Amino acid sequence: MITTTTTPSVEGHRISRHLGVNGFLGPFAGLRSIVRGRMAALCLAVALLAGCAPAMVGVFGVGVSEIVLDRRSLGRNLDDQTLALRVIDAFRRAPELEGARINVTTHNGVVLLTGELESEIDRNRIERIAMAQGAVTVLDQLETFEQPGFFDKANDLRIETQIKAKLALDPDTPVTSIKLVSERGRVYLLGLVTEAEAQAVTEVVGSVTGVRHIIQAFEYIQ
Repeated sequence: MITTTTTPSVEGHRISRHLGVNGFLGPFAGLRSIVRGRMAALCLAVALLAGCAPAMVGVFGVGVSEIVLDRRSLGRNLDDQTLALRVIDAFRRAPELEGARINVTTHNGVVLLTGELESEIDRNRIERIAMAQGAVTVLDQLETFEQPGFFDKANDLRIETQIKAKLALDPDTPVTSIKLVSERGRVYLLGLVTEAEAQAVTEVVGSVTGVRHIIQAFEYIQ
């Protein structure tokens, strides 16, 4: 049986946004000044993360077409990538997190933390570290488990791949505006969606074999 949990990702859990022509062109307004400032921040974050290539792969795995179709502005998109890098680096430098496996996913200022801790530590400390890097909200979904094995990782990769493929084929789901993470069959969903789209996405995710629990952390648009 698949269970679904709704986790408000921001205070109020609802934002008002116009998605017509002005909304689509929004990412390109003031393009030069936006990119200059945020790319400088990204370069600084990359320099800080020298030696952390595996973490950077997931952060920069975003195509140009995906950014254009994303409901976030270009500036917000770059800010989220920079935020992820800063949080990853801060965790790497925290001695109490040595040995932890923490995945950092960011969307619209929301930081989702998934993965495993070797032992239970002060969760408030983890949240403070992320907030200090500029997070608007921190969703701590970390668990204390032994490190996942090869088959756990392979199954999560299969689940994510199948979900993305199904979302891409479904005309009712805004695949480019959704981020998803699978951890041991638990699927976390973030993005800017309408309530109807959230329902459609949840139905698609629930149809994939191996999904045990769906956690929604959507921000609703009107």
